[in-house]
Amino acid sequence: MTIRQAEEKDTPRLIELSFLFDYSPFTIDKKFRALSPDFYPTFADDMIRKKSSVNIVAEGENGIIGYITVGMNEALSKAIGKKIGNIYLLSVEPSYRDKGIGRFLVEKGCGVLYTYGADLITVGTDLYNIPAIHVYESNGFRSAMFWHIYRYYPELPRDPNLVSDKIDLISMHGLNQYLPYLARPVSLLRDRKISQERLMGYISEQFLKKSMGENETVLEYRDNGCSQGMIHLSIDKLSMSTLNVSTPVYKISDLIVMDENTDMEIGEKLLGDIQNRMGEYLMMEMWVEPSQTRLIESLEKSGFHLCYSGLSLHRWKRESV
Repeated sequence: MTIRQAEEKDTPRLIELSFLFDYSPFTIDKKFRALSPDFYPTFADDMIRKKSSVNIVAEGENGIIGYITVGMNEALSKAIGKKIGNIYLLSVEPSYRDKGIGRFLVEKGCGVLYTYGADLITVGTDLYNIPAIHVYESNGFRSAMFWHIYRYYPELPRDPNLVSDKIDLISMHGLNQYLPYLARPVSLLRDRKISQERLMGYISEQFLKKSMGENETVLEYRDNGCSQGMIHLSIDKLSMSTLNVSTPVYKISDLIVMDENTDMEIGEKLLGDIQNRMGEYLMMEMWVEPSQTRLIESLEKSGFHLCYSGLSLHRWKRESV
């Protein structure tokens, strides 16, 4: 077996191997796959072709049997003062699994990231993909955070009566008051070796920058002139490309109720509003942490269902095997 850096001519084979992901948010949910017969691994294609990515392949006598894609997150690294590397993709031909190839590829991928100066390497996988978890743990990775994906598939006609006159678009000025309440399933927020102040500053900056984009919708619930909650959703171009559809798929990034003592009914009203306000769409999803129990309760009461559970793992540079 030969381990080498991939060449451009290898890309079709790497894409072919990307169809073999048994566990991913795009493959494990049968309802998602049923939305379109033209499934394509867009995320893998994007990461493989990304200029800053490094693709390493394992090659046997009959061709490429596995690969790993890694890269550095330069913007985040600069913001938090730690160089962050990521493992984006790992795939091995099924007939060659359980032979140590995945572990060897991870070792080589980490080596590349360390030559780029990585302080920390992160990776995400399915919570129940035990073989993958064992591969990462055998290479010095440790569990950092669990997370869930909840999805809503519209089945009933839209009800305009559920579009509230207390909910409307928010201004840029109005967004600032929600910054202290941002709580996203970001594994670095669970890592004590990361400056939480700098990380939250970066998350807040990206939130403000992205919220006013053309594919973004940010709505606020106001009662008697007082801000009580907001919801932020985006057109999910990645999912739409994966499904090869033009009908929107939405991703909810934030659902915030201002007063922690307030009943989450406001959250349910915001969810009910967007379900009926946004016109025709195929699906909505939101990523959450298991500890966000009140948010999960609101999602479930609003017809969202748990569709995927993931695990983020971290490996700091000195945590070698």
